[in-house]
Amino acid sequence: MENIAHMPLRTRRWNDPGQPGDVLRILICRYRPRGLPKGNETWDEWRKELGPSPELLAAYHGKGGAPPLSWPEYRKRYLSEMRERTSAIDELARRVAAGETITLLCSSACTDPEHCHRTLLSGLIEARVARANRSSTDSGSSAAGGAEPFRGTRSGGGSMALWFFQRTAPGNIRRIPLPSMQRFLAGERALAHDGDGYVRCIGMAVELRNRKPCAVRRVWFSKIRVRGDGRVDPEHRPRVLRESVARHHGHGAVVPAAHRFAERRLAHLAEWRPEESDLQALRSAVNGRAGKEMI
Repeated sequence: MENIAHMPLRTRRWNDPGQPGDVLRILICRYRPRGLPKGNETWDEWRKELGPSPELLAAYHGKGGAPPLSWPEYRKRYLSEMRERTSAIDELARRVAAGETITLLCSSACTDPEHCHRTLLSGLIEARVARANRSSTDSGSSAAGGAEPFRGTRSGGGSMALWFFQRTAPGNIRRIPLPSMQRFLAGERALAHDGDGYVRCIGMAVELRNRKPCAVRRVWFSKIRVRGDGRVDPEHRPRVLRESVARHHGHGAVVPAAHRFAERRLAHLAEWRPEESDLQALRSAVNGRAGKEMI
């Protein structure tokens, strides 16, 4: 079983220094960076249809003499445009659900992740992954112990399912159904934090054969900061993104120390390390749900 720190979906600007784990880098700008030689491209694919339309970009920047769009209005219109791009978003969600790491790249001018369409698109993909195939309630799913398969996701001839769990206290693990996880990530429902303002979640990519779980392919341990009411803190994701960029900044003799500090800070924000009692409880929960020894 392979442990990974988080769901394999990342975001940054196209000119931010790459990381070894970026894997597939996708540019999601409507326009290609001007003057950049093709040999200096930092991306593997260019999906301009996932960027805002030319009309929306012009309106956001106040071209043509009109006042610039506010962020709430821009966000509303961008999400509306993406409703026409469901097939492209579903494709990326399937790849993420299968464990492929994807890095979404936006313009070098987008210095604030909180006000950038790359964060909006990332949220759409994550919501699609979390929602998975919640409409699948046939007998095959029941036989799989309640596994919610992600439609069309394949691995070596089998399909993949996403299972989610929450650590509510040391050594105490409970399952979170995919629809509930989706609503939590979207800020539509609350989850009790673990005593320090964070919800600690465990995600699993599970391979299904004949609709029955046969192997755990990936596991990730993520912690998500919540507000007092138990809903996701909207500042959590942008802060993680800023810390990720900070890992690559620094000069001179202080670089090693600054880098180590940024690494520790990023880990504190985005992931958690399970204790042995947590792992034992997780094994019990997973094996009990699968009806056989899986981990």
